[in-house]
Amino acid sequence: MKKILLLIFIALHCKKPEIIESVNDIRVIRGTNIHLRSNPSTKSNSLGFLQGGNEVKILQTIKNTEQNSQNNDLWFKVSVYSGMLEKKEGYVFNKFVLNENETPFDLLSKKVKLEERLAYYIKLQKDFPEYERVELYGLSELIDYFKIQTQCLIDQKRKNFFFKDKKSLINHFHDILSNYNDEKFSSISSCSFIWYDAYQTDLLSYPFISYSDRNVLEEAVKDIDISSGDNENCYENPEKGKICFPIKEEDGNFFVSGFYFTK
Repeated sequence: MKKILLLIFIALHCKKPEIIESVNDIRVIRGTNIHLRSNPSTKSNSLGFLQGGNEVKILQTIKNTEQNSQNNDLWFKVSVYSGMLEKKEGYVFNKFVLNENETPFDLLSKKVKLEERLAYYIKLQKDFPEYERVELYGLSELIDYFKIQTQCLIDQKRKNFFFKDKKSLINHFHDILSNYNDEKFSSISSCSFIWYDAYQTDLLSYPFISYSDRNVLEEAVKDIDISSGDNENCYENPEKGKICFPIKEEDGNFFVSGFYFTK
């Protein structure tokens, strides 16, 4: 009788994992020290730790039948493609795996409230310590860039120093040129300021205050003829030629968005 009751208990509480589908795609791990399990259960042995950025090949998708599991809780049977556990097979919980065809770079474009954005980027950087794929820039380098821009936007919002029309901005800009000051210029410049002359690129645009050779601008505006300003906000300098300061609108506010020399 005891044996029959034991078999009934096992049948009710130790369900066989339900295989939903067999798949065959490469995905990326998110997080740090993620267990690779010997079976699709948190109670099974750990085969070691996966790290964010490791790539795995999904072999099967298995429904989580453990007690208190949610409907969308899944286990993936995986073959590890990179990292310390390369070539091992095991099971990993779905919340630690990015979606099909998703990369950490895609997460950079997620819309996040400004007040929460800095913490989001910091966590993102921690979640992918071993991601090695590089597009034009490495992931960590791009995250650092977004953190700099975000801090600039936070500072701008805190200072509440905005221009709602182009004319007001240009008038204030002329005052700054007459008595140049780095901090004042930074206050009217965009957080995506492009230093064309130094970098010859608009792929990454940093807050003006982050550029190391800002003294070049101070020297350039010393002998500038403010009255020579045109519709493009370009000015004549007898020694250096024409100097331009493009203006752009961002979220209903106007900013100086760059600096470059031209003929």
